Amino acid sequence: MTTNVLIAIDGSDQRHAVIDLAGRYLTPSRHALKVLLAVDPSFSLASENDHIARPDEVEYPAASEQQHAANHLIKAACDALEAAGYHVEGALVQGEPADVIVNRAAALNCGLIVMGHRHLSWLGKVFDPSVSARVLDAARCPVLIQTRSTPDAPAEK
Repeated sequence: MTTNVLIAIDGSDQRHAVIDLAGRYLTPSRHALKVLLAVDPSFSLASENDHIARPDEVEYPAASEQQHAANHLIKAACDALEAAGYHVEGALVQGEPADVIVNRAAALNCGLIVMGHRHLSWLGKVFDPSVSARVLDAARCPVLIQTRSTPDAPAEK
């Protein structure tokens, strides 16, 4: 029997370390991976079909560019994990990241969430609490956190 595992990534270079962490602790025969990238709705387009030109892509080029970049990040993460032998599904979901991660993990009946952690100053934590801290507080399953990005993480092409 396989266990669903949610792997939450973002646009930072730390996503490479998160994917590596998942590969070190998970087993393809025992874990089905769900890669998730949550985006603020004000920076994304309404449709998830990035290959279809829509009027809002013309009207909102910055959001269109962000949508294409997010889809590329999900595809790259899924490709890397599939190459390691995992069954992987990817999703780009609009909403506040911590809420999206917790709700998606619950909806998919995930046994684990794997994600990164930003190291904020005390002032940064006051004005912008970390997503990982909010996920830790709200998740109904264990959370595995990559606390530092590896210095030799591959550069995005």
